[in-house]
Amino acid sequence: MNFKLMKQKDFSLLILGKLVSLVGSNMQQFALSLYVLEITGSATIFASILSVSILPRLLLSPIAGVFGDWFNRKKTIVLLDFINGIILGIFALIYITSGSLTVFLICILVILLEITEIFFNSAMSAVLPSLVKKDQLMDSYSIYSCGANDFWNFI
Repeated sequence: MNFKLMKQKDFSLLILGKLVSLVGSNMQQFALSLYVLEITGSATIFASILSVSILPRLLLSPIAGVFGDWFNRKKTIVLLDFINGIILGIFALIYITSGSLTVFLICILVILLEITEIFFNSAMSAVLPSLVKKDQLMDSYSIYSCGANDFWNFI
């Protein structure tokens, strides 16, 4: 493993940002699922909310890869973060005004957040070649693609 990568400021900031994003997204998805379990009492609906994110990933991942290569990556990352904030703000307003969210709305929220995450991650991974040297590219992708638990093994 090439530990010099983690000493590069831009690369380590990207990895740290990905880690924070990954933890936040997973916590949010799990919290929404627990909310569904609380309001419905159904373990089946709870599991459905956890697994609903698979569909956008299956359908949009091939498109997202091309998307990450075509457009300005920095602007795309900022725009998708902004869109994510707008989506969360809209659903927060719905929750504040109505006092709850229906299972259908939570399902829509999870799908929308997953769609933005798919395109966001595509743009983020497309940034790597501009941050590291050519001989460090394989190591950078292996660090970038590891899960949250594996991340700490690289530090």
